[in-house]
Amino acid sequence: MAKVKNKVISGDYIGQSVVRGYGKGFYFLKRLSRTNFVKSDVSSYELIDDINKTSIWSTFIRGYVGHMVFGIPGLATGVISSFKNKEYLFSLNFKNGKKSLLSIDRKTYEYLLKVLF
Repeated sequence: MAKVKNKVISGDYIGQSVVRGYGKGFYFLKRLSRTNFVKSDVSSYELIDDINKTSIWSTFIRGYVGHMVFGIPGLATGVISSFKNKEYLFSLNFKNGKKSLLSIDRKTYEYLLKVLF
């Protein structure tokens, strides 16, 4: 299972990494180039979709192994842990007219909501 990479997948800034900043900002990073953003730079944002990236087989195996090792509590823990790997498609519209579609993980999604709200 591939880990969700925090990237801009479409629009302006395509291919750049989405990085949580310090304080109340975030930035896009590509090699040595860095573009900083704060709440006042964003005109609107929207969650397009959230996708569970864990396969049925992975869920089954995690539950089975958890059950073999820890019994019923292990089964529940194995199944629940398989649902934590989510990808969020997040759209950002900037005040300078640029738009970007981001593919981000849960922690980055929660951070962006705190920054942008």
